[in-house]
Amino acid sequence: MVLEGQARFIVGDVEKLLGPGDMYVIPGGVVHKVISLDCLVKALDFFHPVREEYL
Repeated sequence: MVLEGQARFIVGDVEKLLGPGDMYVIPGGVVHKVISLDCLVKALDFFHPVREEYL
């Protein structure tokens, strides 16, 4: 979920422009990257199921 700023999400061969309040689901095992389009971008990651290595 993007909290501040704008970013380009590239998930597989799909590109989406996201801004504050926007969310994008990235399936496990899919190559992806995020490119900041503003000086400051804040985002919040959610994982399901919980990734134990991040606790």
